[in-house]
Amino acid sequence: MKALDILALEPWYAGSHRSVADSLTAHSAHRWTWRTRPGGGVRWCLRQSALTFAEEVGDLVKGGERWDAVFVSSLCSLSDFRACAPRAVRALPHVLYMHENQAAYPVSDNIDGLTRDRDAHLAFTNLASIEAADVVLFNSEHNRVSFIEAMKDLLGKAPWTVGGSWIERLQQRSHVVWPPVPEDAWAPPALHNLVPDGYADQESGRRRIVRVAWPHRWEHDKGCEELKSLIERCKGDPEIEFRWTILGRRFKEAPKAMKLIKEEHADVLDRFGGPRNRAEYLQILQCCDWVTSTARHEFFGIAVVEAIACGCLPWLPDRLSYPELIPSEYVGLTPWVSGIDTRKVSCRLKEYLSSAREHDAVKRIDASIEAAIGETRTRAL
Repeated sequence: MKALDILALEPWYAGSHRSVADSLTAHSAHRWTWRTRPGGGVRWCLRQSALTFAEEVGDLVKGGERWDAVFVSSLCSLSDFRACAPRAVRALPHVLYMHENQAAYPVSDNIDGLTRDRDAHLAFTNLASIEAADVVLFNSEHNRVSFIEAMKDLLGKAPWTVGGSWIERLQQRSHVVWPPVPEDAWAPPALHNLVPDGYADQESGRRRIVRVAWPHRWEHDKGCEELKSLIERCKGDPEIEFRWTILGRRFKEAPKAMKLIKEEHADVLDRFGGPRNRAEYLQILQCCDWVTSTARHEFFGIAVVEAIACGCLPWLPDRLSYPELIPSEYVGLTPWVSGIDTRKVSCRLKEYLSSAREHDAVKRIDASIEAAIGETRTRAL
């Protein structure tokens, strides 16, 4: 197929959303025209960005630009955009990429009841976007299933009966396509964790040293309180001396638990805070033995996949999206499991996650867009 022209809308050009957008631009077989915003304020993204993008796209159309398909991020209301966009754009196939869903997204304990009720509108925005899309791509099966289950619960509270045919339509037009994880994470680890005299044989007194990475956003949904509790439980373990590397994106208002971790447990912290650049970030991960998560929600887990690609073993809960990322024989691995062949396990994990490698994942997204265009053209005949 010849190179296509794709119009892409991303109102949250930051974090994993930015990573996916950059991978598509760099490695897709097609040409991408991006309209973006820097991120910040989920509610504003979902309620305002579509109208802003529709106006901008109208100007581009007046200037003579044309596309073959539209690719929309889940933090943009596709239904609003498609209703307000120029007629020529509305007729194009629209592909929706569900990075996350608002129906299953945990609300902070600090949010008041009125705001919680208003947040239900965000879940309905997701549903309307899905109904307006020609093809829906979820980044994990957990994302898709959790959306369906949470929406069923929400619709059960509606003042009138809502039929279940939306579930059938969603299942028919949706697929799971893992997001692309940049290739630089997949380079063979050259440092601590896979060398012959690695962590399994190191001793501090009579205890093994185990270095654990926690590479997540410092926000309530990533389980900062749970991280603090885990560090405290692991202190004084008779078999293992745990050393912690706390990475991830920090915000101006960090959860109190993160401050307490630094104040109360500095003696077991190898690092507390993000690196200066991505190269340093990957080097730090290569120095760790395990990656862990205390998340209350995770729709995919790019940070975890990057850590595994860097040679970390997965110490992950058996819930959320994590079981999809780990071969069944390695679900439930912990630092206390003895006799682990780290090289063998790491190679198996990387093989299992190959669909998330940048080039492979981008090809799958390209194929989904191409199929949507083909179906639209077939219906037009």
